[in-house]
Amino acid sequence: MQLVRKIKVNFSLKIINSVIIFDRYRNNKEWTKFLKILQPHLLLKPIRS
Repeated sequence: MQLVRKIKVNFSLKIINSVIIFDRYRNNKEWTKFLKILQPHLLLKPIRS
């Protein structure tokens, strides 16, 4: 069970990192909204927009 959870977290972080990079370069407000929705579920530090 722990391995599955670890994989899930790693996968989520990869998605978030991709979105952050995309957001940084494109400055797309839809991505920022998407990040704000995801943040509470992933227990990450707040992302400055």
